[in-house]
Amino acid sequence: MKENKIQKIDSLTKLFTYDAAQTEINHYIQDGSGHGKDTVLLIQLNWWEDVCRTKGIYVGNLLLAKFSFVLTKVFHKTDLFVRVGPATFFVYSYGHMNRIDIQRILYQLKTSLEKTDTFFNEIDNYQMSIGVWHVKNETSFDELLYHVEQSLIHAKETNQHVVFNYFKENKDDIRSYPKAIPEYNIESQNIDTPYITSIMNFLFGCMDLNLGIEMTLSRICDYFDTQQIYIMEKSYSQDGYMITHNWTSHDTLVENANFNRLPLLVGNQLQTIYNENNLFVCNQISDLTKYNVFLALRAEIQGAKSLMQCAIFDGGKYIGYICMTDYQKERVWTLHEMSMFSMLCRIINMSILQLRVTYMNQHVMNCDSLTHAWNMHKFTQVATEKIINNHKNKALVTFDIKNFKFINSEYGYQSGNTILIAIAQFLNGYIDQDECYARVDNDTFVLLLYYDDIDFLQMRLSSLLQKVERIHVMSDNEIQLITIMGVYLIENIHESFSEMMDYANMARKSIKDSHHSCLAFFNDQIKSQNIKEHHLAQIMKQSLKDEEFIIYYQPKVNIYNHCCIGLEALVRWQRPDGELIFPNDFIPLFGKNHFILQLDIYVLEKVCEQIREWIDHDKNPIPISVNISRVHLESQDIVYQLTHLCDKYCVPRHLIELEITETAFLENEKIAVQRAIELKQAGFMLSMDDFGTGFSSLSLLKDLFVDTLKLDRTFFIKECGEREKIILMNIIQMAKQLHVSIISEGIETMRQVDFLKEIDCDIAQGFYYSRPYPMDILEEKLWAPFLGGEI
Repeated sequence: MKENKIQKIDSLTKLFTYDAAQTEINHYIQDGSGHGKDTVLLIQLNWWEDVCRTKGIYVGNLLLAKFSFVLTKVFHKTDLFVRVGPATFFVYSYGHMNRIDIQRILYQLKTSLEKTDTFFNEIDNYQMSIGVWHVKNETSFDELLYHVEQSLIHAKETNQHVVFNYFKENKDDIRSYPKAIPEYNIESQNIDTPYITSIMNFLFGCMDLNLGIEMTLSRICDYFDTQQIYIMEKSYSQDGYMITHNWTSHDTLVENANFNRLPLLVGNQLQTIYNENNLFVCNQISDLTKYNVFLALRAEIQGAKSLMQCAIFDGGKYIGYICMTDYQKERVWTLHEMSMFSMLCRIINMSILQLRVTYMNQHVMNCDSLTHAWNMHKFTQVATEKIINNHKNKALVTFDIKNFKFINSEYGYQSGNTILIAIAQFLNGYIDQDECYARVDNDTFVLLLYYDDIDFLQMRLSSLLQKVERIHVMSDNEIQLITIMGVYLIENIHESFSEMMDYANMARKSIKDSHHSCLAFFNDQIKSQNIKEHHLAQIMKQSLKDEEFIIYYQPKVNIYNHCCIGLEALVRWQRPDGELIFPNDFIPLFGKNHFILQLDIYVLEKVCEQIREWIDHDKNPIPISVNISRVHLESQDIVYQLTHLCDKYCVPRHLIELEITETAFLENEKIAVQRAIELKQAGFMLSMDDFGTGFSSLSLLKDLFVDTLKLDRTFFIKECGEREKIILMNIIQMAKQLHVSIISEGIETMRQVDFLKEIDCDIAQGFYYSRPYPMDILEEKLWAPFLGGEI
């Protein structure tokens, strides 16, 4: 709602309204500043109604606007002017005015009016009645208005031109002012239809719409005899306003690029200055201070004398304005001029919308909707051209945020989006001329950079990593970003761009298990590793059919009675030639290409076969744990698949323990937790693997009722200090209070076993008790004590 200045300024006369004057005057006189010093006048134009009746409201309003304009000129600039009736004006003059002062003012008023319009030569002073009152002890605008009205009434009754300080108490307290003021509307019959038609035909027939708008602006300046017209438009990124089209025939007093822009807050505030016709009309720049001091200062510095603005909209939303400025003279803009300008601006507004639609279509096609960075489509086009045509050394760089899934999960997607936007804004200032960047997807970005020296490039990229790490200070939460970067130095410009991207991504993905920001350059070793992974991906399905994947088992041992209380199923890949491929070489690959789904089910089925065999041979079955990946937790039918396998082999579900790493919950914690709860309810045991190495282990425990926590081997690689010992002891104590078992992984020495006893951990798994073995080797030991010391 337009509540601000537009309701306080009369749209015809540009003087204060009654409501606005109450605030201004009451604040001043209530402290007694004007008592006995200031003068107020009430001026009524007796000729106005006759003019409206004989010559029409249009002429009457034009003369009223001209009178108001001249009125503000003959008094001091600091005086306050109020329209309190259709043709009645209240003037608060700061300072004492005697009869001579009033006569001087009236003489100046009459001579100025006669120069403004010949009509004023036809009337004499006595067609204007004036009441004068010297401020005494009044405490409100209403009281002043009532007192000065008595002088005005007496002037009219006695046929005097001016009456000073006449006051007669009115027993009925009947007051004439303020009176209702007619609305001042622009009507379509005031337009020059042939001219409007010619502008429309010209503008809509232009092949180049930008050029057409510029030429149209020049024609408008000629028509109105003004010196400048420009379009101030909100930027597409919504971060401020800028001049998009400008025509001027005038040398401004000050040349400053800042005049071509407006801060977003200031530009948005200008919405309040427009009237019901979306126009803002300023006859003299001093009037601007009533609306916006910032705008007035800009116009004054540039040397403007008067101006007229029209708001422009896109889908009902304010997007800026069209401003026409006269640098040569102050002028009372006529109703015809307002009507014409309003209509012309509507036509230009339509052309602006057409340009914005074209731009937005290009923006949608070329830019990321969240960050406004280029998308991969646009980046590929531009980068390919730059790689071929620019002979500088070039590097293709990709990076992502390692812990971004955790950030989304822990702090919400809004925080994640804020970080992505901040990264894009930073990159926009980071790149040099001719370099470019894009958001590839999710939290991955790509850059094309130029360099002269490898060492300098590495320093520049290290600086980039550090600065991205610090972007967390721009969000509401203290989030530490871990950035992983891959760099490909482009040597063969005739390689396909997709190959170059693959090389940069290979370098980035070669970085594993890093807990701090780092980068890697593509090299032959990474290329060989990628070729190896590609080969494994080609043969994995057939290898599964041929049962090349074999199951190894590693015992979990009670360190006090040395009994095996459970096994962990681990998978190895044994090729027909005898080559044994370890999990680190294929599990990450299978996780990326989702083949892990088939492999995990295969492992579980082999485990069920083993437990079934024990039961059939009257052996006491030992619980076996199997790994469940993030991909499985996202699958809707995982519960059915696992229960179906157990039922197929008639294996009690409590003998199957499902090991889930904490990282499996990061991408979509809500779904993953829900799926884990469903598995628990189905009768399976749950274990959280690598406990204590992630970001939210403790927070998961409140939502997920696990049976076992597995302490990661990193706790025991080196001797624990007192702080680490206290942490571990409290974790174990907490687990026991929750009736959760604790298993320590990676136990390799008797010293570590003694440490487990010290911190009250009962169960261990590691080479000290047994390496992983196939069941045909391990089985004969399972029901005997594991005394340790295998290493």
